[in-house]
Amino acid sequence: KDINTPRLPAFSDKMKARRTDIQSWVSADLVPYITPDRTGVQGSPTRVYKVTVPSEDERKSRIFRDSLEDAIKEVVLVLDNQVKPE
Repeated sequence: KDINTPRLPAFSDKMKARRTDIQSWVSADLVPYITPDRTGVQGSPTRVYKVTVPSEDERKSRIFRDSLEDAIKEVVLVLDNQVKPE
C-alpha cells in the first residue's frame, strides 16, 4: 500500500461512528471561555500593515524527446548553467 492511501475503516468502527452523538456549539456556549471583544476582526491581536501580491515570474519549460541518456546530459548542462552563469 502507498503511504498516502488511507486504509478503509473497520465495520465495527463504522457502526460506532453511526451511533455517536455529534456535539454542536453555538456562540452562547462559548461565553464562559471567550468574550466578544476577543473575537472577530476587532478582537484579533493580529494587525495587517501591508499586503503585497507576488509577481508572476515567467517559467521556462523544455520537453526532452531524446533518449534518456541525452536528456540527462541536457538537464545537467542546463542546471550547470543556472548555478554558474556564463
